[in-house]
This record gives sequence, structure tokens and C-alpha cells, in this order.
Amino acid sequence: MVDADPPTAVMKSGASHVITLEARPARAVVLRAMRPVVLSRRLPRPLRRGYDALQMRPRGFTVDLDADPPRLSSTEDGVDFPFTISATDIEQFRLLPSARREEVCWQLELDWTCAGHRGTTVINDDGKPFELYPQEHWHKMSLQDEFEQTHAKAAALHTTPGRFQSALYGLYMQATIGDVQGECPEDPGAKRLWQSWHELKGSSKASAQHDYILWAGVALKN
Repeated sequence: MVDADPPTAVMKSGASHVITLEARPARAVVLRAMRPVVLSRRLPRPLRRGYDALQMRPRGFTVDLDADPPRLSSTEDGVDFPFTISATDIEQFRLLPSARREEVCWQLELDWTCAGHRGTTVINDDGKPFELYPQEHWHKMSLQDEFEQTHAKAAALHTTPGRFQSALYGLYMQATIGDVQGECPEDPGAKRLWQSWHELKGSSKASAQHDYILWAGVALKN
């Protein structure tokens, strides 16, 4: 769920979509091709913290929404469009869409042929585009939210156990600012905190957030 007005449900990049196709007329329908179509992109919004009617093996496809144009690829060697469906011969497709950097609104366009007629059917989410949230940002936001919530709990303590104080300080500074800044102070207490931060030089903010959550969790239990 992303923080929108109103809050909007989105699919995480890497989650699967299952599309079931059945021909209503007695005649067979040839599915000539299917392609993803990106309708819009945007930077990821903050996060706010299936269909299984038939027991059959779906045909797998990946959907690369970062490609231009978007690329649909079969996960099975030698299996690809065209397919033929009828009232008794049903196809089911499992789609695994992915996007790395942006939120993507997208839909499918399915080209078909039946009894000499050709057409294109749009497949979407009940009249609305599919909405995809980038997987990397999804994990990043989840870690950020957990880090902020853990820090709020730790900050609410009147006193932090001494053996955790310098470690938590260093991890918090590395997670929020990055590598240590300034010269080492002379005051013994300030020097101990500065050295704890300095020892983490070169660590990523995400790594420091993760370690802070672990250390703070232990401190909160003591």
C-alpha cells in the first residue's frame, strides 16, 4: 500500500500476475502475440505500512518493464506465442513483471485471430492499469521504516545501557549521515562515541541501519 489519497494497493516488482484465457465461441481462437504496454512511470511514493479458479499449470513469462519497448519473455525453452484456445482448450499465463527504479502503470495487449477476423484485447486490472512498485525500493523503504521505528523506541528510553550506547551512536550516525566527519574530540566520553562511528567508515547506510536494528533490539530487552 502506497501513501496516496486515497491509499493505493500496488504489486511489488517480482510478484506474479495470472491471466486465464478461454474462447467463448465454438471456434478456436489463435492468440498471435501478447505485449506489455507501459502507461506511466514515476518515482516511488512512500509505502504505507489471486486468482486460482483452475487447477492447471500456467505457462510462465517474465515482463521487463524497464526495457523500451517492454519485453515479454517465456520462461520455458521453445514455448512461446502463438497459442490456440477454445471452449475446451484453455490457456493460463503466469506473468512475473519487474521494474527496478520507478513505479510503473501498465497493461497487456493481446493480439488474436478467429474465423478470419483479427483484433486486440486489452488486459488490465478490472478497467484500471496494473500498478507495479520497484522491488529494490520496496525493500529499501521497509528497512527505512523499521530503522526509524526502532530508533524511536530506543530514543524513548530514559537511559541506554552503557555497553550499547557507543555502538548505537556509531551505527545511528553511519546510517543517517555516512562516514565520520570532523576530528576526534579530546573529551573521553565524546572520543569514545566518535571512535565507535569511525570504526564503521566505509559501511553502507543500509548495512548500518540493519545492524542498528539488531543492536537496539538487544538493548531494548535489557
